[in-house]
Amino acid sequence: MSKIVGHNERWLPSPPFGDRKNCYLVVLVQGDVGDYTAYSGIVYKIGGAGISAFDKEFVAAYGDKISEAEARCHFPTLPKDIRYND
Repeated sequence: MSKIVGHNERWLPSPPFGDRKNCYLVVLVQGDVGDYTAYSGIVYKIGGAGISAFDKEFVAAYGDKISEAEARCHFPTLPKDIRYND
């Protein structure tokens, strides 16, 4: 079974909507056979709410798959020899 092994958050203010914030969330998923894939998505939050486990699961299931080069920008400590599923 696949599992989320990391996430990266980048918060962006959304001035016209008051206290709503947009989070560019990237999750790193380890597959059943030891390969890795990263997915990205935008998560909207109101007030001081942070990223939840549901948000991570949602982006892992419905987010856009990103390239290995972009994944390494979000997760710079990824070992060079991992199997990345582009």
